[in-house]
Amino acid sequence: MRQRTLSSAVLMGVALLVVPGHPSLAQSPQEMLHAGRAALQTQDFKRAVQVFSELIKKEPSATNFGYLAVAEMSAGDLGPAIGHFKRSQQLGNDSANLHYYLGIAYAQHQEANAGIRELRLALTKDPKLVPAVSALGVALVNAGRSKEALPYLERAREHSPKDPEILASLVRAEFEGGESSKALTRIDASVDAVPDNPRLAATLAFLCLHHRQAQKARQLLENASEMMPQDASLKLLLADASLKAGEPAEALSVLKGLPEDAGARGELAFLRGSADLLAGNIEQAAPYLSAAVSADPTNVAYLFAYAGLQGSEQLYSDALATLIKARQLDAHAESIPYQMAVTYALMHRYTEAAKSCDEALHLTTQPDDVYFLMGVIQLEQGDSRAAEETLRQAVALNSGVGSYHAARGVALFEAANLPESQRELDRALALDPQGAPAYLWRARVRARQGEPSKAIADYETYMALAPDIAKTYQELEPLYRQAGQAEKAIAAHTKYVSLKAEKGEADREPSFLEQLWLTRIREGLGPVGFGG
Repeated sequence: MRQRTLSSAVLMGVALLVVPGHPSLAQSPQEMLHAGRAALQTQDFKRAVQVFSELIKKEPSATNFGYLAVAEMSAGDLGPAIGHFKRSQQLGNDSANLHYYLGIAYAQHQEANAGIRELRLALTKDPKLVPAVSALGVALVNAGRSKEALPYLERAREHSPKDPEILASLVRAEFEGGESSKALTRIDASVDAVPDNPRLAATLAFLCLHHRQAQKARQLLENASEMMPQDASLKLLLADASLKAGEPAEALSVLKGLPEDAGARGELAFLRGSADLLAGNIEQAAPYLSAAVSADPTNVAYLFAYAGLQGSEQLYSDALATLIKARQLDAHAESIPYQMAVTYALMHRYTEAAKSCDEALHLTTQPDDVYFLMGVIQLEQGDSRAAEETLRQAVALNSGVGSYHAARGVALFEAANLPESQRELDRALALDPQGAPAYLWRARVRARQGEPSKAIADYETYMALAPDIAKTYQELEPLYRQAGQAEKAIAAHTKYVSLKAEKGEADREPSFLEQLWLTRIREGLGPVGFGG
């Protein structure tokens, strides 16, 4: 029989005669070939495997082994498929299509390097084999070689400018290649090219969440949800994006009215509890997060959020036990050792905190966050010079995070470098005007620099954001007196005494470490996120 190549035109061409019944009833190899190809065309892969398995017993040709391999790959039987593709090649089929299909099989079998090799061979044999171009681009991205992937994906996009898979792969490659601004521009262009595809918007939003672009994700998901208002999965993802954008009220609004069985087990309770926790409603958060963990005790995201609840209740030993359980379930999530380091530090177990930071550094693709935590821990230990140097590394790696500048401003204040401290605190507030601690520490800088009116303005802004910290009123009282505002001084003293009597913590304010609990809940667990 004349050898045939495995072209998609052959596989999915015109309808052919279907021979009914068991494949052994086919009277000739040609009739069996027709039946197997018809089964492939109708995506009856189990029958296709049966037919071609019988066929190779009668006629073990390169073509027939190739067809069997395609049927097996389509049915998800990758190991046998790879073996039969190789057998087809041994029998003389060295076509571009065979190497393309073999490359796909290897890639799906998690043999990335072998898949990339075969896809490159396919393009060497046929540079115009467009499916191999996009497949090679995706395989390179999956192998962590995003910069190599970009030319192939661009070429594939030029051929298919509205293909959602290619557009999403391009965005992913740019994000993973460190080109976030290009990725965001690409997202806008992709949505313009395919404006009425909510699934593309949802995929792009997921990539945004993965790469800490929560506001962009929220925008994409709002548009997708408008196109598919009955889709509960989109609403759950939108709620998650709202949480990561720091907007718990919006998350709760999105979740309102969803059926209790929406999403995965415990997902709705997890999102509601996380929203309440982020909003500071600890009592309301507790039953939801407890219910989520009960619904799925092996869900790492639920355990992580529950540890956040325990930390917010200052049950640090309990939180640590929950985090250890989460880590046993996922040893590769950077956020778990990170949050363990926070917990150890809050318990004043600084040696263990430092060890957990080192573990997080080995796991993370975003070390700036870990350097920030290390610097804050050094601040807790009173080593302001070491903290300033460590926080300098965090800022150098990612200068767009307000809390990094705020923490470095605190370290510089403690080291008595007031002018540079104020510059860092100014940068922090320019990036995050709601960053309450930066107002407090800038007020202290200005008070020490002899600028009472500016210090008072910052203290008052801080009090509006964090009204129940007694020490703030204690520090503000003499400034009011210095500015000749006696009534405000008396009111500040009265408030200070009231809070001292109520809380018994007159000289205590939340540390950066305490504030990290809710920040980490918002950012999600690890680089891929687990928040829905």
